[in-house]
Amino acid sequence: MTEHKHWVPGYRHYCGILALLFTLCFNPSHASQTPLQNYQYHTWSLADGLPQITVNGVTRDPDGRAWIATENGLARFDGNRMEVFTSANTPALKSNWINGLLRDRDDNLWISTLKNLVLYQHGEFTEVAAQSGITQMVQTDAGDLWFGGDQLWQFRQGRLHQASHWQGEVRALMAQGNTLFVADRGSRIHAITGQEITQFNLPFADSQILVNDLAWHDNHLWVASDRGLFHWQAQERGFRPFSLPMHDQSHSLAPVQAMATSTSGALLVLYADSIAQLVNGRVTGIFGRDRADALPALRSIFADTDDSFWVGSLTAGVRYFWPSPVTQLGRSAGLSEDYVWSFWQDAQSLLIGTDAGVFEWNGRQFSEHVPADWLPGGVAYSLLRDRQRQLWVGTRQGLVRVDPETETTDTFPLLHGLQINGIVQTADDTVYFATAKGLFAWRDGLIIQRFADEIGARAVRFVFEDSNRLLWIGTESGLWHQTEQGLQAANQDTAATAFVTAIAELKDGRMIVATYQDGLLVHDGERWYSLASEQGLPSTGANFVGQAGNWLWVLYTDGIYRVDIASLGPALQGSAPLNTQMVLHDTGLRQGHSRIRCCNGAGNGKGMLQGSWLWAPTLEGAVRVNVQAPQLPAPQARIHALIHAGTSLLPTPALSLEGPKRDLEIRYSAVEFQYAKSLRYRYRLHPYQTDWVYADNRSTAFYTNLPPGQFTFEVQAKYSLGNWGAASTQALDIQPHYFETWWFQSMIFALLVGLFMLGFQWRTRRLKAYQRQLQQEVALRTQELKRANKQLAQLNQNLQKTSVTDELTGLRNRRFIQQQMPSILARLKRLRENKGDNWVLGILMLDLDHFKKLNDKYGHNMGDRVLERTAKKLANIIRTEDYLLRWGGEEFLLLVPDIHQSQLPSIAERVRAAVMAAKGDLEIEEPVSASIGCVRHPLVPTDQPLENWQASLAAADFALYGAKNAGRNRCGLINFNANGHYSLTGNVGSETLDEWQRTGLIKLKILGA
Repeated sequence: MTEHKHWVPGYRHYCGILALLFTLCFNPSHASQTPLQNYQYHTWSLADGLPQITVNGVTRDPDGRAWIATENGLARFDGNRMEVFTSANTPALKSNWINGLLRDRDDNLWISTLKNLVLYQHGEFTEVAAQSGITQMVQTDAGDLWFGGDQLWQFRQGRLHQASHWQGEVRALMAQGNTLFVADRGSRIHAITGQEITQFNLPFADSQILVNDLAWHDNHLWVASDRGLFHWQAQERGFRPFSLPMHDQSHSLAPVQAMATSTSGALLVLYADSIAQLVNGRVTGIFGRDRADALPALRSIFADTDDSFWVGSLTAGVRYFWPSPVTQLGRSAGLSEDYVWSFWQDAQSLLIGTDAGVFEWNGRQFSEHVPADWLPGGVAYSLLRDRQRQLWVGTRQGLVRVDPETETTDTFPLLHGLQINGIVQTADDTVYFATAKGLFAWRDGLIIQRFADEIGARAVRFVFEDSNRLLWIGTESGLWHQTEQGLQAANQDTAATAFVTAIAELKDGRMIVATYQDGLLVHDGERWYSLASEQGLPSTGANFVGQAGNWLWVLYTDGIYRVDIASLGPALQGSAPLNTQMVLHDTGLRQGHSRIRCCNGAGNGKGMLQGSWLWAPTLEGAVRVNVQAPQLPAPQARIHALIHAGTSLLPTPALSLEGPKRDLEIRYSAVEFQYAKSLRYRYRLHPYQTDWVYADNRSTAFYTNLPPGQFTFEVQAKYSLGNWGAASTQALDIQPHYFETWWFQSMIFALLVGLFMLGFQWRTRRLKAYQRQLQQEVALRTQELKRANKQLAQLNQNLQKTSVTDELTGLRNRRFIQQQMPSILARLKRLRENKGDNWVLGILMLDLDHFKKLNDKYGHNMGDRVLERTAKKLANIIRTEDYLLRWGGEEFLLLVPDIHQSQLPSIAERVRAAVMAAKGDLEIEEPVSASIGCVRHPLVPTDQPLENWQASLAAADFALYGAKNAGRNRCGLINFNANGHYSLTGNVGSETLDEWQRTGLIKLKILGA
């Protein structure tokens, strides 16, 4: 290339460039571009993982992931997960400030940072040049890579070469064919082809204009600058400013930040506050400026596939726009109110009802048809133009008949104050009105109530006449339909009680009933079927249903979906889910995303199918959907990386893994920027897993301690309502550890066999020696065993004694008396048989008086001493055959067998005196005394079995508390009436004893008072 400091091109070359521009200017393209108002968008910023809010550029890699250049790192994004590359984790990036990105024709990614130029290739970042200041990157059709910044460079032979014929800053670069267009810092554009340069001047004499970008559109060269937009005019052989309709004369030179050409050839022009769309040199759409959801401080733009594009902001992150089959028509289309409720269309017109009256659609704009002040309350909730060309408007407060030509209205007092949910004219010209208080009809000039006996004042939402001219009536509390027998309620539980919102008839004659919260109901002429979330519906509520082609279209409160009618049969039979596709899903709650609050109302006209369009009412105007839009293809999951032993590996046809750990992390995703939140995944590692693992929206699979072998990892993606896409696979050969190989295991087996044989021989010799030694030891062990058994018997005897002995007092305890009682009672029985019924077992229950106070005052040690002294005193006065037990705490039990019942009082007094003597020399001020309950066993001679000694024990306890209540240090003796009748076969409680005492069956005698 020849260098000319002030180079003037040859005449032939100059004319050639002009001829190129002139020829292309008169060969216009025919771009087919979706208007900007039909675009939807999503926005991502810091909260979504973007490393910084300023976005300098965007591109896409071969896998479809977006690479986003920010001033604090490089982000790779698949729609759900952001991966951030910075100087800290990617040493090749010398700066976190990323100026720009370029994907070349070999699918390599070029990254310019504030300090160097980096190439991303085959999963690796490599520094190409430590060159700062590169802001522009392009590639020509011939594959030449050019870079601009402080200078102009070309990449060849593995490094950057400064263009020898160029000096100074490069403001913008563009390649068209093999011609490179370069904008310098002045107002000049240079066309470079081979070694020839042609210069063109912008219409400014000074050098203060700053060119921001260059683009080729409509076979024109376009220039974005800080003084507006310019395009080449072939007739004048020069550049002329291009003004947009949104700019008045004073703003015609508004700065243009950047430009991009969409895949269909439209030019996207980026201003700081708006985006303009040009097709064939004419403005076809503008987004921003007057919109509340406009992204501020726009900075960069990238044209993606399928006419989608990305916009970067200086202060708000990045936004992705894509063309949608949904057109939103609101105030910009002529409506004066955003809330839309109903539609009506015939051969002459299409009308919509809003909160501000009725509007008419002429194919491009809305115009007012019936003002709001003609209507009660102003809201046109339902519409009908009948065959007599009368316009009926149902409002939330009554019914109006309107003649727009004469500007007259008729009202109907019978319906005053009622919400009119729907208006329908049937084949016999009867006009029906579905109201909040029943069904009414216009016939022969009068409004009458219909089906008053059946429907009454039920709130009616929908009236439908089927192909057999029979009425179907949907109410808020069930469905009714005409039969040969008259009007009948639906014979299915759900249909009979559901809030019905819409009714439609399919072309095959099946009836579809939409409900508020009970799903869709299908009637095939014989029986009812239900469709709900289990069959694949996104919601159990719907506002409108209708057939267009092979699809059933459904409006509901969060959007629009369609169902493949061919999938209804299998779904109703339970053999397959519905083939359902989401067309619009918008809850209106996500910031930074398109907002279309669809869909409203319940009743006739709350949606409409018109040719190839579906109209839907929303809180943001009317929505029009192209029902011929192609079905969204199933998403394709891709495997991005495999993490093994801390190393990230790229997918290959077959991957061999080895190492001490066989843990594996597999990262996958379906790149999706429009409906990323509805993606679902499933995966499996075959044959390690035969069943799919359903991962919901998780995009990582984890495996630990995998066995060796050959496996295939499979992953699939789908939208939450769609079918599974094709599987992506990765073959894995997991190498065995050395100890898992066949040769190692064979060697170990042989070694074990040899060791076993040696061990067997050694063991045989040892056994013989052991046998001799064992015979010698058997006799010795037998003697030792006899001695041990004798010692064990003694220990068991001691243990038995310990288990029935109180540790503190040395007296027997409850366990002891439980063991001894059978023998005591057997002896008592023999005694009574020999001597008579006056010979009894004496039972005395003792409780030390004021023992708790003594414990609290002198401590537990003194309390223990009192118990020990009491036990000794009592033991000294009893016979050998008597049984003295510590019953628990400060209670003692004395059983005196083989006595005459007359002896009990004297024994009780002797026991009481022994307790009083227990104080002795103890250093306490209070006397030691006890309250005693004394009874004979049996309590009465005949009514009580001897085995029921627990009843006598309860009576002794009752007598003890009688002594306590009599002043303590007393003995309570119970006497039973010999002539009384008692129930003593079971337990006797204190309540029973109280009752016997009150009625005189027993008497409590207090001794020692």
